[in-house]
Amino acid sequence: MAEIWGHKWGSQYGANANYDGEWAEMLLSLSMQEIARGLEAEKRSEDKWPSPVPVFRKNAEGGSLAFNEIYETCIYWGNESVLERKGLSRTRECLFIMSLIGADIKTATTKQAEILVRSGINQLKKHLEMGNELPDFLVEIDEFPQGEKVGFSLAAFNELAEG
Repeated sequence: MAEIWGHKWGSQYGANANYDGEWAEMLLSLSMQEIARGLEAEKRSEDKWPSPVPVFRKNAEGGSLAFNEIYETCIYWGNESVLERKGLSRTRECLFIMSLIGADIKTATTKQAEILVRSGINQLKKHLEMGNELPDFLVEIDEFPQGEKVGFSLAAFNELAEG
């Protein structure tokens, strides 16, 4: 990592970060293929600083915070056939972002949508950096005891995400 990021790596994580602490633990838990995938993501990253451990792990394990994929998933969130045709899936990362921008993205111009998605990705990164987990999808229940249908609640999700 020091080779990729130079002085920024040492400034952010210390000189022995590859060998001690959280980074060392995380790297030891990954396969060589996963580490290579994580390093590739670092090289492609638009960030000016190294990723925090949770973001690197997510990229290494095959999760991705790649803008284009997230952008298209958010744009076509409500259109199952388009998502399927494009090979996109509703991930927990995209669910988190859509909980923040879902109402606004429906009426946004292309430029506004890009700004919204980038903002959502940044908030997702901060959420992960703080050690928070991603939400699980809520499942719609056809027969609820009171006869109501229960599904995704943006307000309830936001309370969980902030908590």
